[in-house]
Amino acid sequence: MDTEIQNPIVQVVQNNQLINGRYEMNLIERRVFLKMISLIRPDDSDFKDFYLSVKELAEDIGTSAKSVYADLQRATESMIKRVVKIREKDRVIQVGLISSATYYEKKGILQIRFDPALKPYLLQLKNNFTVYGLQHALKFKSFYSLRIYEMLKQFQSTGHRFILLEDLRFSLGLEEGEYDKYGHLKSRILSHAQKELANSDMPFVFKEIKSGKKVIAIDFRFTPITKEDTPLLLESDAKNKTRVAETLLGLGLSEKQSKTIMAKLSDQEVFKTAYDINIQISNGKIHNKAAYAYKVFMSKI
Repeated sequence: MDTEIQNPIVQVVQNNQLINGRYEMNLIERRVFLKMISLIRPDDSDFKDFYLSVKELAEDIGTSAKSVYADLQRATESMIKRVVKIREKDRVIQVGLISSATYYEKKGILQIRFDPALKPYLLQLKNNFTVYGLQHALKFKSFYSLRIYEMLKQFQSTGHRFILLEDLRFSLGLEEGEYDKYGHLKSRILSHAQKELANSDMPFVFKEIKSGKKVIAIDFRFTPITKEDTPLLLESDAKNKTRVAETLLGLGLSEKQSKTIMAKLSDQEVFKTAYDINIQISNGKIHNKAAYAYKVFMSKI
């Protein structure tokens, strides 16, 4: 057995569908999961066993040296049973997180492997992915703050993210009856995340979108990324085009319609128009989303 400890890569790269999936993990489990993702090499064609120093892992995930083995055993045992739900166009995929974990107590090493079903979401990603620094992700004390950080990081090139409240609840893994009152969700999750992210590379403000008196969506605002600020995290033109296409397809437009719009409008114009369209849709005023969206975009061409 080769138990050479791998040098961690400081960036986390994962498919956006995985980021937007539904997680039922606690903070330690999520930190272990991100630590594993950071060790994937860009040219890996298959998952390999990771051999992690338990001492270093304890420092990264914020657990004490005295309880590290017990904490990690509980976390990995739970992760083997955990399922992430990933929304595709016409289906919800249920995927396990890890397939095995082995402890070598005398050597202080943890051997761990991803579930093979996660390959399309973590290996050799060509587009539709997000990159962020592991050092930022590991310092959050709240699982919900970490999840919001990931979701906002996806859209850093645009400076805002509009998300329906029901979609936000899905991505945060909230069950029915959990933080059902918006006031509780705002104070215990959104405002808390805002305080935690204030000292990160993703500080944000948010606006509540209402239908009558009911909050139905959240508009997050943050500073767009620039080449000068963070060149390693800047999306390539190809990747940004993928994001534009996803935005249009998400409104129900066909590939042909999306290509027509992308050929005539700038990326920023598409994002701005899509935002305005989503506002109208969230207000319950639109019955045929795709037809309305296409009409609005064509009026700008």
